[in-house]
Amino acid sequence: MPDGKGPFPTVIVRTPYHRVGLQGTARRFTTRGYAFVAQDCRGKYDSDGVFTPLVHEAADGQATIDWVANQKWCNGRIGLWGRSYLGIVQIPAASGGHEALRCMAPSVAPGSFFRDWLRYDGCFALGNAIRWSLTHATCRNQPPLNHFTWDELNCLPNPDAIADRVGFDTPVLSQWASHDHYDEYWEQIDQCLMHEQIKVPGFHVGGWFDHLTRGQFDAYQNIRFQPTVGQSTGATNFSGLLTNVHCLTVPMCFTIEVQNSHRL
Repeated sequence: MPDGKGPFPTVIVRTPYHRVGLQGTARRFTTRGYAFVAQDCRGKYDSDGVFTPLVHEAADGQATIDWVANQKWCNGRIGLWGRSYLGIVQIPAASGGHEALRCMAPSVAPGSFFRDWLRYDGCFALGNAIRWSLTHATCRNQPPLNHFTWDELNCLPNPDAIADRVGFDTPVLSQWASHDHYDEYWEQIDQCLMHEQIKVPGFHVGGWFDHLTRGQFDAYQNIRFQPTVGQSTGATNFSGLLTNVHCLTVPMCFTIEVQNSHRL
């Protein structure tokens, strides 16, 4: 919490990588007058339940926004922040349209996970699927990883062989591998289909050579130029209260269309 009586504008960050690692980030916000809430995703570290990547982020994110908005220390003005999976959780949370949510800032976050993260236009992304799922989606914390090499796993024929080699179950990898074409599983977590529901300002950040940058461009385009947010001609007013602007920046490259500043 910041110094002072409050209530405060509040920044929410949700992560599967353990919230205790966000203490330094929290200080950057609290010293500027923002309350900071860091939450472990469902089934990770200090949160109950079972972690199924991407599947519960809409319901859980929207419930978190609602809970924070009703705390005495929150002034009812909430923003979302984070990169990678911490950015991925923001579109589902914002799609609920909670009145307290005022802005979001997702970085390097893909939209269509089948196309932009697992399959890369058809080619199965071994590095993403194997390494990320084994490291972050096999148990509540992190399994032992020192008794094998990633190059070794990449050469094995299927998820069962990988599970035998590492010595623990790999349910998420098996699930991803079994859905080898765009089906209902991928459709339900396809954030490109959620973009039309986003009605808050956003600051989208990508890296010029980052493998997820295409999805960040898609999010910017889909949200910025849809009728509910503002046409490409520049209509950006939102409920008469906020300037609903979506801008995209690619670090060390260029910045697109920063029209107005926004503060919680």
